[in-house]
Amino acid sequence: MVAAPWSDPKESRSDRWGRPSGPERRGGDVRTVRQRAVSTAAPYRRRGRRSQSGESLASQFRSREYEHARTEYDATLAADGEIRLLVKGHLWGRDERDQRYRVQHRRPPDPTDSVPFDEYETWARFQFGRVEDRTAADDDALVFRPATPPTDETRTLQWGDLFPLHRRLLAELELVRNPAFAEYRLRETDEWQEIRDDLKWDLDAFARGP
Repeated sequence: MVAAPWSDPKESRSDRWGRPSGPERRGGDVRTVRQRAVSTAAPYRRRGRRSQSGESLASQFRSREYEHARTEYDATLAADGEIRLLVKGHLWGRDERDQRYRVQHRRPPDPTDSVPFDEYETWARFQFGRVEDRTAADDDALVFRPATPPTDETRTLQWGDLFPLHRRLLAELELVRNPAFAEYRLRETDEWQEIRDDLKWDLDAFARGP
């Protein structure tokens, strides 16, 4: 299976995508997560990268095989309401079984039988090999030497089976797509407070900062 494009080429103009703006606000002027989600319109896109090391990887990736991770993500809410999240990265550390991977989660636009934080159509590709760590400040590239052919999987995953970073990014997209329903569903799953607190001071989340 070929991975879907990261964004709709018809919506690729940078001035159409939401992005944080405006001065910093303090005290009672701080916008709530709900207000920021409501003020963010589709199409909305967020991209970034993250580097991690240490014991937190065990919970993030449900494996104790790795000591380092570098990931890039592209989270998109299309104009028609379709949710697309692409995450790719490398995991390496303790032994020779390093890994590179690419995962895409999707939820179709309305009308759909699916609901937020339930099931997501998922395509994944992973490959084992050896990462050569090049972490100089002026060169963040990683060289990956494959030892096995890549493996592709396509399946429907439950919300609870997704990695924490993936859930965090999908929650932001779902809150933009339908703020009231997404908040209701997060309260129903008893995750609203955790996700709200995580997004509250995230300056890169939504089209408006706190």
